[in-house]
Amino acid sequence: ECEGERGGGGGGGAGGSEDESDLQLCSDWPVLTDWLIDVAAEDDLRPETVHSAVTFVNVLLSAVTIRRSKFQLLGAAALFVAAKLHETDEAVPSLDHLVDLGAEAYTRSSMGAAEATLFSILRFDLCTPTVWSFATHYLSLLPSEVRHAVTRRVQYLSEVSLLRHDLVAGDPWVTAAAVVVAALTSLPGQNRQSAYDLWYSSGFVVSGLDPVAEPLASSIKTLADVRAQVGPDTDLAAVYLKYRELHEQLHEQQQQAR
Repeated sequence: ECEGERGGGGGGGAGGSEDESDLQLCSDWPVLTDWLIDVAAEDDLRPETVHSAVTFVNVLLSAVTIRRSKFQLLGAAALFVAAKLHETDEAVPSLDHLVDLGAEAYTRSSMGAAEATLFSILRFDLCTPTVWSFATHYLSLLPSEVRHAVTRRVQYLSEVSLLRHDLVAGDPWVTAAAVVVAALTSLPGQNRQSAYDLWYSSGFVVSGLDPVAEPLASSIKTLADVRAQVGPDTDLAAVYLKYRELHEQLHEQQQQAR
């Protein structure tokens, strides 16, 4: 449950003992992931970069206890590593740029230490599966005209899923399947059954998507609540502003379906 959920796995490591952790995943996780999405959008990074960064942060949380004061630092380090993995050399944000974005929350030396911690925990295995990597595979199974129509919706919903730590910590192939089905269902002229029929005809069958679909719908509603207070310092504004028009369409469909 969200209430009382604290950040960190085993003791020691980046943040001290578990009792010292003041990280609350309910509130701190979506703020960090929204910030990472905002930075990635500003720097025109690929979707797989931000998805890998968020996955790296989750791996860290499962292994060590993270203090709230170090959470943004680890997010920035994860984004830096992910960018070097997925982007061209010219597109990788500079270390100074990422430090500047932290508004003095961390330094070049602390970024280096956080990067070393990340590599140590990951054991240099950076090919971690993400929602986006599975979603792109599932999209490749669809007819080209459907794939073209639904890809941006899948990108939006996959980034919405990043705002929920429970979805990031879950099975990425299941979340990706729920994202693609939800995106298909949202297409004009598509209903839930026809979306499932199209999904099955692509040669992929998955069950148990509803437990993922509900948190996705909840996150879309949360973003809808952001509309009334959108501003430069508003939490969760990045995803809403990036996909404003598409979000309005999907939220309206949610309202009509009730």
